[in-house]
Amino acid sequence: FPSHDIKVLDWQDDIKKFDFLPGRNDVFLVLVNSGLYAVEADGRSERNVQAVYTNKIDDFLIGPNNKIFVRDGNRFFELTI
Repeated sequence: FPSHDIKVLDWQDDIKKFDFLPGRNDVFLVLVNSGLYAVEADGRSERNVQAVYTNKIDDFLIGPNNKIFVRDGNRFFELTI
């Protein structure tokens, strides 16, 4: 693979899951033990990382109409970004 086709994300915690932020192809949602983060994919400068949900959650998914849902135990939340 040419080096410009490979995106590398070095994270301190194990990445449990990731997906694209709805409506974007340059920002990932990344789930780690400490929460859910939006991570800019462009690595030409220092990568922009923003907390989306900072409680420990079990899972997230992108639902209908590009809505983001998180599961925290038996509770489900819809996030507005």
